[in-house]
Amino acid sequence: MHNEARRQRLIKKYSLLDSPNEIIFDKLTEEISKEIGCYGATISIVLASRVWFKSRYGILTDEANVDTSLSKKLVSSQDDFFSVEQFSTHDEYRHHYNYTILSYEFFAAAPIQLENGIRVGALCIFDYSPKKLTDKQISYLKVKANKVAALLQSSENKFDKLESTVLSKEASIVKKTSSLGDFGGFYANAKSKELKWNHVNNRLLNLQPDWSPEFNDLYYLASSSHFEGTKDVYLIMKDIQALIQNLEVTQYSHLYVLNFLRVKSMYLSMIYHRIGDDIYVVFKNETRFLDLAQKDSLQKKFLLEVESISKIGGWEYVVSTKKIQFSKNATFVLGIQPVPEISLDSFQIDKKIIDLDLLWFGFKQAFNKREEYIGDHKYKPVGKSCKTLRVKGRPIFENERLVRVVGTIQDISEDKAHLDLIALVNTNTEKQVDFYKTLINNSNIFIFQLSEVGELLFSNAPYNLAFGGGTKEELVGRNELLEHSEENRSKILDVISRCLANPEKSFPLRLERIDSSGTNTVTIWDCCSIGNKSENSPDILFIGIDHTDFEKNKEDLLKLVDRVTLQNEGSIEFGNIINHHFRSQVANLQGLIQLMELRNSPEEKIDYFSHLKKTVTNLLEITQIVSSVLHIQNNKSVEYTSVDIERLVDSIVSEFWQELLSDPFDLDLQIPEGFSVLTVRKYLHLILHELIANAIRFRKPNIPLKISIKALKKRNSTVLIVSDNGVGIDLELYKDRMFKLYDTLTINNNYKGTGLYMTKVRVSALGGKISVKSIPQEGASFHIELPDEKN
Repeated sequence: MHNEARRQRLIKKYSLLDSPNEIIFDKLTEEISKEIGCYGATISIVLASRVWFKSRYGILTDEANVDTSLSKKLVSSQDDFFSVEQFSTHDEYRHHYNYTILSYEFFAAAPIQLENGIRVGALCIFDYSPKKLTDKQISYLKVKANKVAALLQSSENKFDKLESTVLSKEASIVKKTSSLGDFGGFYANAKSKELKWNHVNNRLLNLQPDWSPEFNDLYYLASSSHFEGTKDVYLIMKDIQALIQNLEVTQYSHLYVLNFLRVKSMYLSMIYHRIGDDIYVVFKNETRFLDLAQKDSLQKKFLLEVESISKIGGWEYVVSTKKIQFSKNATFVLGIQPVPEISLDSFQIDKKIIDLDLLWFGFKQAFNKREEYIGDHKYKPVGKSCKTLRVKGRPIFENERLVRVVGTIQDISEDKAHLDLIALVNTNTEKQVDFYKTLINNSNIFIFQLSEVGELLFSNAPYNLAFGGGTKEELVGRNELLEHSEENRSKILDVISRCLANPEKSFPLRLERIDSSGTNTVTIWDCCSIGNKSENSPDILFIGIDHTDFEKNKEDLLKLVDRVTLQNEGSIEFGNIINHHFRSQVANLQGLIQLMELRNSPEEKIDYFSHLKKTVTNLLEITQIVSSVLHIQNNKSVEYTSVDIERLVDSIVSEFWQELLSDPFDLDLQIPEGFSVLTVRKYLHLILHELIANAIRFRKPNIPLKISIKALKKRNSTVLIVSDNGVGIDLELYKDRMFKLYDTLTINNNYKGTGLYMTKVRVSALGGKISVKSIPQEGASFHIELPDEKN
């Protein structure tokens, strides 16, 4: 890189690399991101071997992949601005790491220039949606880049004291590990009483910024006043004192909670390691990681608690904020616009719940007994008719204190009316007949009367319209049993027998039949005998309602519960895999640090630094994959559009023009003309791109590759099938590993086992499923099923 030596001198002169976080820069990146309307921003310091963030907003990692860094590209050029407005359609960058792995759609940067115009980095912004900056916004970004340059040049010798306290032989290791997050720590020698203190500790432990303790401050803790300001910090140092004084302890780790009178507590890991008289202690700020984990846990907890109570509309009330959150179904039941959360006053509950006092009393009685509340209440939406709602609520206590209430609401207005009507069957039969005849034209109720042999004696107009050929004409006299299937006839005859044998009781009946419009209809009936008890052959009265929509909704909700369960299981599996790989890399770091003590020559140490760099890179990749998966799973603002499948496939295939030129393949498209699906174009593009790329990667040598893409519609979904005649997969061996993270089916080191995993994550985000069929040496077929718009 031209000017690389001068760039390195300036970066060293102004202590730009691996320096502590500074508020002035953190506020600046946040301000720039919000002003331009982007997801995040970074101040990137660029070297030939590293791209490190002096400040970052919107991301968790402290470094970028140097091989794919676009800020490095800008620094190496003479351009005063660089941007990619939409990665997915850009000829050069649509296969770039920022898009295929990190899912960025937009990136822009302005160079940071110091003395003599030497570029040391770039001010970068990025977003997950396409964006085109105005001339004013571009000028704003350049002005801010110049401001960053001025601030950086004001920091000469600013961190000299910090660097002077780092043990020289450990300097590179401390810097590299610190760049991964908020790391601190120290080295001490129990024999020589030497202490090398990392000044990042002062920020983590809320100590005076420029203070450097001596060994006796740790060994004789009672004689030092610097640690007495905070009880939690004193507890950490007291533990370290005990560890130093105990020669038998070689390793120890613990997670501490620090309260510095801030809104949020700080979570700090302390790792202690001793080799003879040499003592190594590492501090790591775990707050951001635990915040993400806690938010994810609360979301899952909310879903599980609501689903465990009911399968209707869910709600949650948080006592500390006095705000209530409704599920999408709940807002539909209440007739309100979906909002993230709302206060009870804004909801105007006192005007909408007619018997509000009774509701509060019921909640109070139930919660005092630590029980679930269930009650029916009148609800009057603004400008709409009154409803009857079944309200359920379960109190959630923590340390004997009520913190939340979760529950469900169900509109039972129609069900209540139907049940009230059907309940009349159990009253005096003579009065029943008179009452029913006044309601025979009620459009929501089916009524008919049969003799004991199945002759139709009476039927109301709604029944005639639904099951009599689509007209309201009288059907009296026909044998109703002949209008039903054999299974239904058996059910009707059985209920007739039961009604005749028990004239004082009514019996339920469920029937499925084709109505006048040709639709399969589910009806629920209440049946009883009517007539004078002295008669030898009383008749049978059937009163029913159309239950089709209710059962369909029930089936859909059960599928939703299954999907939520699978997602939770997938999240647990994902967490276990990431935890395993992260712990493995941390173990590598610990092992390399120990081995460094056994090596004396510079050549041996250089060799181990290359291993250390590889381990740090692996940790960086793991963190980036976590960020991408969390973004896909939690991004609720994606846009669903109608995507023409044939056009989409054509655009994807054109991206493989180099492969087509060097080794052509046959493409068989079995896609009906104008075939489209409502989906997220970006996700579907990446899904099909990965499957086609895999077909090319795993083709059979010396045999022409054939790829088939088929699209078809099912009842409630769209199915896409991508097949090839490649080497295939032995599913008996690899069936359970096909879509696992970091699981590869080949020994080729170029494949890291992330492609099919990210494909499954994106398919799941679309509410779909993916499966595979394959025979070794005959090819593979991937089946993607996506729900239709209604589902």
